[in-house]
Amino acid sequence: HIATDGETYGHHHRNGEMALSYCLNTIRERESARVTVYGEYLELVPPRWEARIIENSSWSCMHGVERWRSDCGCNSGGKPGWRQGWRAPLRETLDWLRDELESLYEEIVESYLSFPWRARDRYIELMVDRSPEGEALFLKEEARAELSEKEKARVFSALEMQRHALLMYTSCGWFFDEISGIETIQILQYAARAMQLAKTLADKDLEPLFRTKLKDAPSNIAGLAHGDAVYERHVAGAVVTLDRVAGHYAVSSLFHETEESEFRLSYFHVRRSDFIRHRAGKYRFASGTLLLRSDITHDEAEVMFAVLHLGDHNVIGGVKRVDQKPGFQRTLNAVQNSFLENNIPSAIIMLDRAFGRQSYLLWNLFKEEQRRVMRRLLDLTYKDVEVNYRRVFDSNYSILRAMRDLEMPIPDALAAPVEYILHTDLRSVFQGEGLIDIGALSSAVEEFRRWPFEPTGEDLLFEIGNRIGAIMRSLRDQEVSAEMLENLVSTFEVLQGLELKLDLHEAQNIYFAVARAADVFPAFRSSRVRKAFQALATHFQVRVPPALGSAEISRSE
Repeated sequence: HIATDGETYGHHHRNGEMALSYCLNTIRERESARVTVYGEYLELVPPRWEARIIENSSWSCMHGVERWRSDCGCNSGGKPGWRQGWRAPLRETLDWLRDELESLYEEIVESYLSFPWRARDRYIELMVDRSPEGEALFLKEEARAELSEKEKARVFSALEMQRHALLMYTSCGWFFDEISGIETIQILQYAARAMQLAKTLADKDLEPLFRTKLKDAPSNIAGLAHGDAVYERHVAGAVVTLDRVAGHYAVSSLFHETEESEFRLSYFHVRRSDFIRHRAGKYRFASGTLLLRSDITHDEAEVMFAVLHLGDHNVIGGVKRVDQKPGFQRTLNAVQNSFLENNIPSAIIMLDRAFGRQSYLLWNLFKEEQRRVMRRLLDLTYKDVEVNYRRVFDSNYSILRAMRDLEMPIPDALAAPVEYILHTDLRSVFQGEGLIDIGALSSAVEEFRRWPFEPTGEDLLFEIGNRIGAIMRSLRDQEVSAEMLENLVSTFEVLQGLELKLDLHEAQNIYFAVARAADVFPAFRSSRVRKAFQALATHFQVRVPPALGSAEISRSE
């Protein structure tokens, strides 16, 4: 009997899940065996020997479970000399927090839930189905009586607090060498969320003492010193509140136009009203009112916002709860009027007064939106870089080619523009839609091969793989055509001269699926289509028999 870690299939070993899927599918088709679960197997074939598990042992550490709670000394070997003296203090800190949250949880829900800890254990059922029907069924079985919307919000928030109290013990957070590693930061963020909910539910601020205790957990990195420094740098600013969700939308609304008045932001439902947006040169202004509601806790808030983009990454403004500032709409109207009159200094002053110099910079956006906005802001910069680099490339082309022919090294100051333009021109061939321009591709590849550079940029490889995948999706979803297949074959033939390491797993999977269903595609009656499809198999490293039979198709690797 051989037991393997589930992470073997696709995590530790790339494409491992595909190999497993192939094996299971082959077993099913050949009927040579039957797939079952281990429990059934043991019932049919009872064990004759008893194995006794050594208590507190683990597969990854000779010290057993000490790797998850002490400075055992075992490590990955990547950082010789690093220790794990932070583990014990961190575990003690989390144990303290867990105990505080347990008593607080019982106090909050005892008047609402019949069996608080049974409800906590069953909370996974609600996580799987958060529909109104799922919530109603859960509360019907767990609540002492019918709850009001406010009471539901308290119960769901308390359950979520307990969920994060469990998550902060996630195994990988203890496994590695450094308290500032991404895994340990994640469990600290779980703890932060639990404390945030505790403060909201019971006005009990556990964070100050929690952070004091973290100072006993040493970091291996001098600039961080201890756990509290890690918390300050990586955790405190990651806490998500309804105000931050509103701030995220406020800033992103400057850059994205949408006519929808109701929409979703992750697990939040948002209703927008009184929204305006203006643009004057490089300046942008937006304001409005948002009603936000969490799908998870049912917590909700109505806020007003105003933001002013001054260009680059400079954004000022903020959000204000409607119930905190009666008549706030008059202030927003005044700011808008100043903006429309091109009196930007006056608008800035009023925003500072309105929000107490509260700042919503691009850094307040959630990560994905940060990247999207920054890419947009950098577009003009990239265009300027390309113009300047192309001028250097074109004006010095002859002497650079002469240096290349004489096998002289190209100076670094000139090598950077050459390499940038080569990558830009090759990448541009794969941008857009439709078939790939083989003529333009041949020219770009031929030019690349004249120079001592390798096309290795991740953005370039992604662009090529993504375009090939898009063509394969069109081929699958619309109709197989000889023109599309031949275009891909020609693309691969031209690219062969560059020896690119492309990620083609999506395109391979689509090719495999189309091959298996070849008999339902009328186009495969054409010998031209079959010939092009067979030629493409070599480039995708997929073996397909001449008849395109479904049972015999397999990866050539």
